[in-house]
Amino acid sequence: MATMMRLHKNQITESLESSSHDRASVTPKTVKLKPIVGKRFTFSDLLGGDDLVQELGLNTIKQVRLGIESGVIGRLAEAGLEPKYRQRIIPERTFQRRQKAGERLTPEESERALRYARVVAEADRVFGEHDKGMRWLHSPMKQLENQSPLDVLDTDIGARLIEEILGQIDEGFFA
Repeated sequence: MATMMRLHKNQITESLESSSHDRASVTPKTVKLKPIVGKRFTFSDLLGGDDLVQELGLNTIKQVRLGIESGVIGRLAEAGLEPKYRQRIIPERTFQRRQKAGERLTPEESERALRYARVVAEADRVFGEHDKGMRWLHSPMKQLENQSPLDVLDTDIGARLIEEILGQIDEGFFA
């Protein structure tokens, strides 16, 4: 099984800034990634502070409807969420354009970003370490027809199922 790595925030920024802004001449650039050791990500960390997470309720609904800031995508990348999963939130080129313009995510993108952040943070909490949580999120499961938990987070029903499984693990029902 591949070793999970978390990325430094400046590496994500370097990667995004190194992308060509001229669509006719896009050239890929390889960035060396260094693991971040010993960090656990909370829901608040992934969303960029306590303002949005103070109370998951009406305030969060209002924020989602307005669109959360696009920096949450970089924080999810820092937490180790691979591009194929971030693409399910927002396409890379759209993200780069929004990041450059300082625009917020749409309500739909905001909701998807919150879904991934919520599950990554909950896996960190349940397993006590970020690396263990991310390994579990990447592991195929029989109850998911050999898909990983991250593979089913593109739907609200999938996220609810993963949160339910994490709750059962937390309560000691199964591992």
